[in-house]
Amino acid sequence: MQSYVTNNINQITSQWDGSTYPVNYSAELITADTNAGPGILQSSQQQVMIEELNSEAAMGVKAITVEIGCPVFDPNFYIFSGQTAAQAQQTVQSWLGYYQSVAQAIHTRGLKMIVESNPLLAYYISSQSSFNPGAY
Repeated sequence: MQSYVTNNINQITSQWDGSTYPVNYSAELITADTNAGPGILQSSQQQVMIEELNSEAAMGVKAITVEIGCPVFDPNFYIFSGQTAAQAQQTVQSWLGYYQSVAQAIHTRGLKMIVESNPLLAYYISSQSSFNPGAY
């Protein structure tokens, strides 16, 4: 068995030029996940997100994955939930500003940002959240 392993290793190393694939190991930024609800927009929660981001950067990851749930950028979602058109537009602007600041924080640390976008998870929404994606 040892000779087979040795022969395989020798064959591989003789044909390999030493180059590696450009891999960006990523970690998910859980504290910036839209499914947690509008509470993540609070400044206290943003500081928690920065601490998580710093920890992930310290681990040596090269990219950060951020979940942005649909329809968080759709004003009609908030109108459906009872906001006026003006309130809905302000809410969308709050989310846009938040994720712009998340992107800036990620890029400031020299990391790449991967955006994962899925429908909001009706079963995941916390009881403190005003999101009601199921009915929408």
